Amino acid sequence: MTAEPNEFSNRFDHSVIQQLIQAGVINMAAPVPERPQERPPRPLHWVDRVDDLDRIGTHLTSGDRAAVVVTGPAGIGKSSLAAMLAEHLESRFPDGQLYIDLGGDDPKSAMRSVLSRLGVPKDFIQDSFAGMVSQYRTATKDKVILVVVDEAPDRETGLQFAPASAGAGFLLIGYTWPADIDVVHHEMDALPSQHSIDLLIKICPELSRAEAARYIARFAWSPGKVRALAGFVRTRERAEEAQPTELRAIADYSAAELLTATGQMLSPSAAWLYGLLLRIPGDGVDAGAISVLGTEGVFAELVDAQLATQTQPGRWRIEGRPVADGLPIEYRHVMPALVAWFRTRAQHADAEVMGGRMRLVDLDPSFASQLTASAADPFAKHEGLPWLNANRRTLTGLVRIAALAGWSREACAIAEALWALFTNVPLPEEAVACYRTAVDAADGPIAKARMLICLGRRLVDLHSYDESEAALRAAVALAETVGGESGPTLACSAFEQLGWLYYVQERWAEAETVYRQALAIAEELNRARSQALLHKLIGFVYRDQGRGAEARTEFALALPEFEGRKDERNTAVVGFELAALAIAEGEQTEVEKADNAIGVMRRRGLERDAANALERLGGLLDGDDRRLRLEIALEIFDRFSELDAERVRGLLG
Repeated sequence: MTAEPNEFSNRFDHSVIQQLIQAGVINMAAPVPERPQERPPRPLHWVDRVDDLDRIGTHLTSGDRAAVVVTGPAGIGKSSLAAMLAEHLESRFPDGQLYIDLGGDDPKSAMRSVLSRLGVPKDFIQDSFAGMVSQYRTATKDKVILVVVDEAPDRETGLQFAPASAGAGFLLIGYTWPADIDVVHHEMDALPSQHSIDLLIKICPELSRAEAARYIARFAWSPGKVRALAGFVRTRERAEEAQPTELRAIADYSAAELLTATGQMLSPSAAWLYGLLLRIPGDGVDAGAISVLGTEGVFAELVDAQLATQTQPGRWRIEGRPVADGLPIEYRHVMPALVAWFRTRAQHADAEVMGGRMRLVDLDPSFASQLTASAADPFAKHEGLPWLNANRRTLTGLVRIAALAGWSREACAIAEALWALFTNVPLPEEAVACYRTAVDAADGPIAKARMLICLGRRLVDLHSYDESEAALRAAVALAETVGGESGPTLACSAFEQLGWLYYVQERWAEAETVYRQALAIAEELNRARSQALLHKLIGFVYRDQGRGAEARTEFALALPEFEGRKDERNTAVVGFELAALAIAEGEQTEVEKADNAIGVMRRRGLERDAANALERLGGLLDGDDRRLRLEIALEIFDRFSELDAERVRGLLG
């Protein structure tokens, strides 16, 4: 019979079907990562470029593995061309498309993000850029995928993102590129005058061809400059006191000058809104943030003037140079509403991702009055994390704005909500920068202790161990000054993170001590789940020291709470540990329990946990049972970690 993706048939022929070990009928299938479908925003209006599309498309699908480099000045249409190519070639790249914008991310953060999107578990991602590049090669070696890299800062950085598969396509976009015999170089030209006229009419259908031709005046224009011209024309016609403009002079304007002139001719309310939107940090504006201002009608004027471009449903790019010169007085009365809206949305996204964890920064009543009902709408399942990631530059920027404005609680509330993002997406540098700002902004012991805990934990990811320890010890000291349950709760959290810091440094005695301190507080507060988590962590400390009997005791204390809460992840992790420790003592009947726990880990995407468990279990077994587990561990490591894969190959002989 035919098996569905997560249903298996047993043929009793010693084969492995989707990681099913025939002897034990063990379902160890991992969830398959979604096929990435990423591309730059599709241009709303498009003309010509047929020869460019055909020529570059032929090179990308030739299979010769040469990178295609598209260069040209800003506004010439490079990203739009890439978007159209990705659309036209979708069927030629069955494993999907990746879009990497190095204008928005540093190379290291971009590579981490790409690996995550390719399905590499966060815990597998290497620390060094060279290690991540190696993982990227491994993740793309068998994929017929199109990779588009935008705004590569230099040749060496751009080529690090070359996919390893011979069937992949690789497109680099930049302003200039050195002479290079290893790439196919395509320089984009301005649109001929007739095609510039076509584009202007598409954007401004109210213009006759003769009127459009008068504006274009037989000159070659870049698409970006044509769009700026369209906004200028429409705004000038709307302006109450339009000044006559000599048409030949318009052709001499740069796109930036046309944008500036357009902004100067906006109505007063639209000019005010435009100035405000340019001051919102990030690479786009959520449509909900515009609605909170009650300015939808005015915003339509910006869209008509080509100063706001929709990049995806519910998200807009504001054209023009971002403004970072502080917050003028005319915007101070409205910025709290925007900050409150983004903070509330972030908190709801955090709740969707992380569940009912305790949050120590509550809603500030003075900001609550600024909210619209839409801010409190809950996120649907699996929508919270993508929203946080799409808006992360805005949110971290608003932490800075709130800190500078003296809105301490808002700065800390947004930073706290971002914990859901930084826990699930590998962005350690961004996280540390955000929490440093929040620590400086915090004006009370509760908020400052909480931010220090967040900072201390993320510093561990950067191996800044001394600074992490100092931050967490400072959090403990602050917690001791706080009354009620808040103080012990903060101390418990700080001790737990200190335990993790000591654990990764193999400072076993110190890790056990602070975990025990956290456990005592959790028992005093009657926090059953916290107690179970701490028993689990102490069990790991004992296990790694070879203190098997003590580890079994701790894991056994943790398991009932996880089972009672139907916490599938922790039940599987602790269940495996108990089974493995029992097998080490000769209890072979526990093998099936260990295998079942590994199956749960894989279905939940806990690939690092599953691979480590398979390697450990293989080391406890003999013969074919040993080999089968190690082979599955190797299959996982082969996709994510060459160093681990080599170790397991050594065990297989």
